Amino acid sequence: MIDLEAIDDGSSFEDMMRLLSKSRHVNIKEFDGLLNKTFAHLYEEVHEREVRLAYDERSDRIYRFALGIKVLFQNFLEGLELREVSRRFSNGNEVLPPPELWVHSGGWTVRGTRKRGEYANACALRECEEELQGHFMGKLDSKRLVPDPSKLHMSKSVYEHESTVYPGIMSVTTTEFFVYGTEESCTKSFNFYDGTAEIFVEPYPITIA
Repeated sequence: MIDLEAIDDGSSFEDMMRLLSKSRHVNIKEFDGLLNKTFAHLYEEVHEREVRLAYDERSDRIYRFALGIKVLFQNFLEGLELREVSRRFSNGNEVLPPPELWVHSGGWTVRGTRKRGEYANACALRECEEELQGHFMGKLDSKRLVPDPSKLHMSKSVYEHESTVYPGIMSVTTTEFFVYGTEESCTKSFNFYDGTAEIFVEPYPITIA
């Protein structure tokens, strides 16, 4: 059994820093300038989102456990879906989805982390409305948002990897997948800002898993 020392939304910023300093993989002095997010971003996630941090003494690693969603917009008449192809942060860093992540999840238009106490479908609709405002006409219809039928066999997916935004931290995200069936055209590329990065989206032929 792995013994984890953890913090959650009841912990202070100082508690978080003490936990992070336990791992030799986390460069406390240079953390905020190494990748794409800062200690402040991480602390905000722990307090407002379904995110918890834990330290595993045996591996000497910090783990960020999160509950997330991914939504794939599809226009079935056009046979097209919209996929994120890259994200560019304010520091100029550009992150491409790892190939194994595309294989793992089949692509997405919008992804996000659930707020505390938020249901997955409510999170999915909120993230889409917040991030795609201006790209799709009117309010999104919750009836068009359904669990991704190609992933019903897996229910939820757990993906563990080195974080691309928090240097030295392992990310473990449990993700629920959704499809939004839109009647609006998916033929054009576009980009939007999600609060921390500019997201670039392009049309692809619908994939059948």
